[in-house]
Amino acid sequence: MGDVLDPAKPMESVSAPRDITVRVQRAARKALWLDTSVIIKIANARRGELKNHPTDLARVTEIDRIVTEKVRSGRLLCIDSEQRYEAWVSDDLHSGQG
Repeated sequence: MGDVLDPAKPMESVSAPRDITVRVQRAARKALWLDTSVIIKIANARRGELKNHPTDLARVTEIDRIVTEKVRSGRLLCIDSEQRYEAWVSDDLHSGQG
């Protein structure tokens, strides 16, 4: 098995050539990361699988509508991130292996 990053330890620093300049700027648009559970509920609502959960259906339908509208109009970035690592580390920590 490959090396596992320990989230409790700081990342090692990497030296860079001295002629590199880094500028940090704010994004021109607001950014949003949706929790995986919300993304799953949106997908289920789109497939018609939340009919027995009216509160969840109402909430995620409205979130889906607003986020889609704002992203299409260029006013919002909805970030698609890799959460398998997050779940994997969380699993290890809770099982006592991490």
